[in-house]
Amino acid sequence: NKPSPVSEKDQKYIHEVTESMYKPISEIATDIKEDLVQGNFTLIIGDDASGRIPALIFTEIANQTKPTNQEKTRCIFFAGSKGLDKLAQEVKTRKLINQLNKDKTSRDMIQKGKVLIVTDTIASGNSLIPLTRALKQLGVNYEIATIAITSNKFIEPGVLDIDK
Repeated sequence: NKPSPVSEKDQKYIHEVTESMYKPISEIATDIKEDLVQGNFTLIIGDDASGRIPALIFTEIANQTKPTNQEKTRCIFFAGSKGLDKLAQEVKTRKLINQLNKDKTSRDMIQKGKVLIVTDTIASGNSLIPLTRALKQLGVNYEIATIAITSNKFIEPGVLDIDK
């Protein structure tokens, strides 16, 4: 047996993190069950930081629950856009549109179904604005799944319109 490349301390932390996500991920999966079972989510986009693990979990759930004759759901990641001013958000939106159009597989996936954006935490929603604007400009139907919302203002679950 080879020793694990991950330390015992890190293994414990990974276990704690994934355990803490179990309940919220289960609740979200229940909320979007119909789309999962019908295979409507063709692409899952996770933020390339805290959203990686939940995005991979949702991709696995999507692929296990969708009809077997459907193409597997793909998972990609994007760098968040926290702290960008309006001009920088516009530039980032254009870059994301170009990236999605360049990547034939992603382009094909978003044309076939819905996109699920997955992030661990939403504080203001600003870091998702370039991505949601890019998807809207491409005519993509999407939903956002977040493990937690930390905000001074009340955001009703399932009703997160960050493009206002």
